[in-house]
Amino acid sequence: MPDFDFNLPDIDTRPLAETGIDLPLKRLDGTPLLNALKKPVTVHIFGSDSVTYRKASRALSRSRIDRAQKMQGAQVQDPDSIADANDAEAIEMLVKCTTGWSGVLDSKDKEVPFSAAAAKVFYEQFPAGRDQVDMAIVDRTLFITASSEA
Repeated sequence: MPDFDFNLPDIDTRPLAETGIDLPLKRLDGTPLLNALKKPVTVHIFGSDSVTYRKASRALSRSRIDRAQKMQGAQVQDPDSIADANDAEAIEMLVKCTTGWSGVLDSKDKEVPFSAAAAKVFYEQFPAGRDQVDMAIVDRTLFITASSEA
């Protein structure tokens, strides 16, 4: 394969998608989400052009295809279980793309150490935060590293 040296920083999202960004979470009114200590709450995430996201996306697709093949020709007995499985997989995808956070406190105003298990519970308990992270991961404008002068 020929070796090309492209320089298109305005559309090169891969480097920052790989290292990730700190996403400041917002309240429902659009203002910054501050914890009880008046510090911002941020989540460190990989972007959709990262290897991590792409692997997780392929695994999610395989899981859904497998489930569909197993159900082929079968009467769906419990549609809620399918919805629950899809929801759990979507949360797992977010967990795989989340590498840390800051400002997340427990009920005693102590910092909650980041872990995949804690992130899973966070996304289950806070759909508004989950939605912000979900939308940010695929928002390529957040993962542009440089901009050329026009």
